Amino acid sequence: MNARGTLISTRKLLERLKASPPSAHVFTGFDGFIDYLGKPVRMRTRDGGVVYYDTIHDFAEHLIDLSGKSGQIEIITHTTKIGGNAPILAEALGTMGIPVHCVGSAGAGVPDPLFRKINKNITLHPVSAPGISRALEFSDGKVIFSELSGFAQYDWAKIVSQLGLQQLREIAGQSRVIALVDWANLTAATSIWKGWLEDVVQFLPESTDRDFLFDLCDPSRKSREDITAVLDLISKFSGKGRVTLGVNENELENLWRSFYGNAAAPPAKEMGQALFEKMNIESLLIHPVSRSILITRGYNVEMKGRVVSHPMLTTGGGDNFNAGYCLGLIAGVEPAKRLLLGMVASGAYVQNGRSPDLNDLISYTDQWIVEQEHLEGAALA
Repeated sequence: MNARGTLISTRKLLERLKASPPSAHVFTGFDGFIDYLGKPVRMRTRDGGVVYYDTIHDFAEHLIDLSGKSGQIEIITHTTKIGGNAPILAEALGTMGIPVHCVGSAGAGVPDPLFRKINKNITLHPVSAPGISRALEFSDGKVIFSELSGFAQYDWAKIVSQLGLQQLREIAGQSRVIALVDWANLTAATSIWKGWLEDVVQFLPESTDRDFLFDLCDPSRKSREDITAVLDLISKFSGKGRVTLGVNENELENLWRSFYGNAAAPPAKEMGQALFEKMNIESLLIHPVSRSILITRGYNVEMKGRVVSHPMLTTGGGDNFNAGYCLGLIAGVEPAKRLLLGMVASGAYVQNGRSPDLNDLISYTDQWIVEQEHLEGAALA
């Protein structure tokens, strides 16, 4: 099936899901942040206008020029919102109509006021105070500055003491998809994931209809030993369901270096295949900005994406991609459609500046179909 055909088929799937929303539950854990999103000011014009730094490269050049001199940079914050991979993933899934349990650092026992606005389809289990992230957004990406010191006392024992193993096992038992995310930013993430496996997952009944999704976030600050240890831990979840590890291109390169040092990195698909062969998982999901790759046992697929030329919001794009992919897992569709649902969800989020509902996903897919028709028509001309 060509690209337009896959898009049309995916649109029909979205219409079916809209008519009969999925009832399956998803679990997400274990982080939580308050995000301050803004842009650095390059200059203010005489008429009161503002010119921002357009690219990370432009901003970096200015910082280099300040070396040995010091300087001040104005930041204009345009959005304050809930953050963290688990809450944003939960928000995206909830907006699609999927019931979600989210355990994380969304408040010390009670939700932080900002988290009380979370989607009604989400059952929030706040364990610890949220971290703080300040993201600078550019046309070619974002740079996130995070305050993580509050996570020093946030560990598996604290989660168990707040919620109890019985409740955690009940939540996991009713979840069709279990998503563990943001390993890189939680001080005790490996022990939390290990506790979740040994104290919760191992008590689940055997099932052929359970998926695990893992997202490490940026592991560049972690040691090679820490990275290889968590990848080994992720493989151990395969005894209780199908495991997908999701990475963006930067994260993939970091994982490559953890195994191969400074050896020249091959293209993304070859890097992914080498990593996949070192793990006991069902799927490796790679989502660079312009395309997506899914490597599975005996089946690989790569799909070109639709780049949003004027993004409204980029922070959280990867989490919305994961939400679309989870929607595909719940719907039980083939890998190509799972990839496409991820790209549609991420694209709609970046384009509209909010997590998309099913109507938004359909509308975005319609735009993509029209553009694909023009491209294929031009190719035949």
